[in-house]
This record gives sequence, C-alpha cells and structure tokens, in this order.
Amino acid sequence: ALPLFIISTFYKYVPESPRWYLAANNTLMAQKVINNMAKVNGKSFGPKGIKIRGNSTIITNTGRGSIRDIFCVEQYKQTSILLYIAFWCTVFGYFGISFISERYFEIYGNLNNVYWEMIISTFSEIPSLLLGLFMLDRFGRKTTMIVNFTIFGMCCFGLSIYDNIGYYGLFGVFI
Repeated sequence: ALPLFIISTFYKYVPESPRWYLAANNTLMAQKVINNMAKVNGKSFGPKGIKIRGNSTIITNTGRGSIRDIFCVEQYKQTSILLYIAFWCTVFGYFGISFISERYFEIYGNLNNVYWEMIISTFSEIPSLLLGLFMLDRFGRKTTMIVNFTIFGMCCFGLSIYDNIGYYGLFGVFI
C-alpha cells in the first residue's frame, strides 16, 4: 500500500499525455507537454508545432466524447463491445483460475501451505507474460488473443468436465 500511496501523492505532477489533450481538442496544452518533453530530453520540437497526419477527426470534433459514444457511434460500437467482453472474460477467468489453483495444490501439490501455493501461482505468471509479449511482437494483437483465449477455453473446459484429471489439472491451471 505504501508505494501506491507515494505514487498517488505525486500523481498531480505527472502531465496528461499529448494524445489525450488532442482528443480533448486542447492542442495548446498538447504543444506545451511536447515542448516540455523535448526540453527535458535536450531536443528541440521545431517551430511548426503539432501537425496531424491522416485522419483529422481529432481537430474537427467540437467537444469531448461521452461514455454513450462508445456504444452509439457506429465506428466504435463493435470494437467497444468486443473489448468489454474480452475484459470481463479475462477478469473472471483470472480470478477463477486463481481460486481453483489453491484447491489443486491441496489435492495434488502436497504443500499444505497457502503462502507457498500463492507464491508458486504468482510466479507461474512470469513466463506467460514473457510469452505473451513475444507473441504480441511476433504475431500481433488479434492472433495472440485468439490463441490465448482458445488455450484458456480448452483448459477451463477440461477442468470443468473431468473430475479425476489429476496432475493434468494442475498443469492446466498454469497454462
């Protein structure tokens, strides 16, 4: 809790990102943040200022968006719904696997120490994070999500169907 408290006390000194300022139609503040970043890094931003390439809908918007726009604007609707479904599946799946891993350790792990069980469960995430980063870099976001959700679904299906899955269940929890 202490690191979180320290971060929250200094958070007011961290500026918003230039992208957020541009989305909020505040190009002046975006320009100030970029100039400050260039000054801190010993570089110059240049006299031309912010130049937006490609889709210029950021500049032509007259106001900020709302939560309703996420689901009502046609270009955001499908992506928003898919992201919310993926988010909630991930959250519930993660907590479900976290809670079920303790039971598998009790039955098949022979540790009888909840702290070691949580340490092993927590450290088992490190290789998967590294593998996920590699897959994102190598194959992209969509393929990585499809592969991870498919593996997760197969493991959850196997864990929910078979009672006497034994050590394969312990392996399935960690995949």
